[in-house]
Amino acid sequence: MIDPDAVPALAFGLSDRLEPGAGPWHQHRRHQLLFAATGCLHLEVEASRWMLPPQRAAWIDGGTPHRVELSAPAGLRTVYLDAALGPPLGVGCRVFAVDELASVMLRYAMRWGPERPVEDPLADHYFTTLAMLAREWAEQAMPTCLPWPRSAQLQRALTYLLEHLEQDPSAAEVARAGAMSERSLARHLRRECGTSFRALRQSARMMRAMELLLEPNATVTEVCATLGYGSLGTFSSSFREFAGVSPRQWRIDHSSDRTPDPPADGP
Repeated sequence: MIDPDAVPALAFGLSDRLEPGAGPWHQHRRHQLLFAATGCLHLEVEASRWMLPPQRAAWIDGGTPHRVELSAPAGLRTVYLDAALGPPLGVGCRVFAVDELASVMLRYAMRWGPERPVEDPLADHYFTTLAMLAREWAEQAMPTCLPWPRSAQLQRALTYLLEHLEQDPSAAEVARAGAMSERSLARHLRRECGTSFRALRQSARMMRAMELLLEPNATVTEVCATLGYGSLGTFSSSFREFAGVSPRQWRIDHSSDRTPDPPADGP
């Protein structure tokens, strides 16, 4: 495993294929751009869990503890940026939309890996420009984040919720999973996550819908039924309110990996 802080170059890209599972908590001095080229990543950063489907990327401030979890294989593209290329955003993590320019630049950054020469003016100018643009892109956060609690009791309850979203678990069921009462669950959610059970469950269901819509041959009707919505209209309306687009448009925009990476040895 590469230690990004041990690489002497100012910045570099890293391409990898990750298998399902949860990675360890870690942190590094460099800022990080994390890009889900294919598949879907779950990024846990301090008190939040972010979802990175294709065409979403995360800026992670240097020194921010984080870890990645996957439920299915995914293609990972990462850019590590020295602090000399810009100060932290001061928010720990921010997930942003990847438009055509961002997609091409993040993928092309893979030309310069951790073994790149330290003295490479072209690479340094490229990463300087990428860092400046990424800070601008990150100004628009995406609605793909769930607040994550500090207490082990509430973590157990919410883990149960996420693992049983298809059954649309009630507050009573989730509370039992955390060995607490419904009243205690509501109190802990307000104190630790700043939200209600109903609002958090709705956000979790919408994020799960985003994932399901990326699966090959998935249809909006099937995803609606899987998540227990009795009405396609209700599901579509809720999804649009959460994501800003219809489920069908989300699938069209994000289900394909249309832009190939450049050759490892450059153009």
